[in-house]
Amino acid sequence: MGCVDVRFLGGLLGLCAMSTGTPALAVDWQLTPSMTLSQSYTDNLFLVNKNAEGAFYTSLAPGFSMRGNGPRLQLDVDYSSDSQIYIDHADVNTTTQRLQGDLSLELLRDHLFMDAYGSMFPSLVSGAGKISGNSRTVREDRQNQLNQNTSDVVSYGVRPRYQQSFGTAANLMAGADIGNTTTGETSLANQNPTFGNQVGAGTNYDWHASLENGPNLERASWGLVFLRQETVGRDAGNDSTLQSVFTKWGYQINRQLQVTGRVGVEDNQYNTNQQQRHGPAWEVGGVYTPSPRTSLSARVGQLSFGTTKSFDFSHQARRFTLTGSYTEDLRTSSQLLRERRLFSRVDAFGKPVPVDPGRNADLTLAVNSLGLTNDVFVSRNLTTGIGYQRRRDNFLVNIYRLEQSGTSNNQNQENAIGTNGAWTHQISREMSTGLTVDYQTRQVDTSNTTTDFYYVSPYLSYQLGPHVSSTLSYSWMDATSDDQDNVYTENSVLGSLTYAF
Repeated sequence: MGCVDVRFLGGLLGLCAMSTGTPALAVDWQLTPSMTLSQSYTDNLFLVNKNAEGAFYTSLAPGFSMRGNGPRLQLDVDYSSDSQIYIDHADVNTTTQRLQGDLSLELLRDHLFMDAYGSMFPSLVSGAGKISGNSRTVREDRQNQLNQNTSDVVSYGVRPRYQQSFGTAANLMAGADIGNTTTGETSLANQNPTFGNQVGAGTNYDWHASLENGPNLERASWGLVFLRQETVGRDAGNDSTLQSVFTKWGYQINRQLQVTGRVGVEDNQYNTNQQQRHGPAWEVGGVYTPSPRTSLSARVGQLSFGTTKSFDFSHQARRFTLTGSYTEDLRTSSQLLRERRLFSRVDAFGKPVPVDPGRNADLTLAVNSLGLTNDVFVSRNLTTGIGYQRRRDNFLVNIYRLEQSGTSNNQNQENAIGTNGAWTHQISREMSTGLTVDYQTRQVDTSNTTTDFYYVSPYLSYQLGPHVSSTLSYSWMDATSDDQDNVYTENSVLGSLTYAF
């Protein structure tokens, strides 16, 4: 894992170095490194139901954030690592890493662009395995042969794109996304025949091209769109190609309402043991914008996998924001892993989050994601969010439902319904407190298991100086499941010091 991320980061910085060669590409750089030292205690190191072991451990968490802003370049890189050292359990010492890098470079003004991306993070392997919101305690107990239900994901790629305007008549855009996703080898994947090494991994070759109307049309719009998403599964042998051609149209009835639609053909190929799926497809919908702060779009139609519907809603006021969306589409695990965002760079109100790598020192595992699979599946995702901010307080609550329906047997393989919330309160200029909460119920049809997961963590932070901050937190996790191996309760305490250089 270390070799891959070093090569990606080196290549990313190499492209950035090229941009400093000419005055036109002068870039303003900002680098913010940090180091966090923490001491923790958990009363259930291996997350077991009986005979739980407590343990003290020390964590060293270096991190940095890099920003580059120029007339033709935008760079954002965030990295955080967490090495845990156990005195009495040296065999489970481990290092967890998270990296998210995004580069956008304009090579030929207004025409040719190059984007690069990369990420590295732990991910759940199976929804039927043990679930934990704390990646520090999802361990593999080698002595008792307890499986670790996490995988180290590394994803990186480049996205060249070209655009051309034909006066006011039409606009042409064409591009590609060529990347690679690896998921490591986990004990769960090796022992369960449903999975294999590098489950959910793949090399992707995506191509897209579109020709759309220019600004000469006031009310009507038209377009022709081609998309090909090819995934090569390598060791797993599960290759897939999702391909479509659509004509799209729209008409602005008035300032608030627009009707839209698209008609085309899909030509999809899944694994070698599945039939080709192709045929006509269509969608109709509309966009309703009653005010600059409120927008609602919705669509219904028929795609290759069946009837589909989607919507997207947003409303933003001075102190309040409400969002919601629902999507249905054919996806693969490698596609979802490439799209996963690790570090929030804007808040719920769209404001930039201050650069502070120390805030990511305590690495947690995203439980609002489903297990990895080598199958092409129908993804149905519903997410809603409510945010509210005052002078000293911020509230954020999200509710979601995630579903994966496998195309090999058309049954619901896995779904999760949950909510997570966060509250922060600024007591004084130096001191703040907060609370994070997670709840989820998860069902996996293939194993006939249902798991309920709870996580609560209050914390207190104090700024000791211009560069030093401290945090004291407590967390409680509880899981109940039809599978007794996935039942546990854990209490843990963490105290940390962060120095931002």
